[in-house]
Parts: sequence; structure tokens; C-alpha cells
Amino acid sequence: MCLLVEDPSVKPLPATDTVVGVDVGLDHLLTLSTGERVCRRRCRCTYVRGRGATYDRDLNAARNILAAGPAVSVCEAGVRPQRDCS
Repeated sequence: MCLLVEDPSVKPLPATDTVVGVDVGLDHLLTLSTGERVCRRRCRCTYVRGRGATYDRDLNAARNILAAGPAVSVCEAGVRPQRDCS
């Protein structure tokens, strides 16, 4: 999902070379490709570590978004192949 919000009272920050992927999820409101999470105010953010390998789908999605973002901005196109709907 891409979200653009304009608020005239918000002043722009200086440009940097830093980029981050952001995933909007169910367990956490936001998961950043840096591993940082923004909790939902409702669901308490607790992490339960199970046995064996654990995979964080939200973190993986944020990292994929980070990787795909520059490709979309350079190509000005979607990252998925176009489907033939005929």
C-alpha cells in the first residue's frame, strides 16, 4: 500500500540517503526493514519465541518493500508482471 498525505502545517525534513521499507501488518501496526516495530494501541506487543526456527513475515515483507521500492521509482512501473485478462 502506498499512502500520501499532505498537511500544510508539516515542514519537510532535510533530504538524506537513508531509505527504509515499511510493512503494515496485523500483529504490529508497522514493521520497518530495520527490524523496528510500531505497536497497535489495542493488541500488547509481546514477542513469544517458540522452539526451532521462527520467521517474521512482517519483517520479511518490509525488507521486500525496501528492495522493490527503488525498482519501482526507477522503472515507473509495477514490480509484478502484467496479467493477460482476456
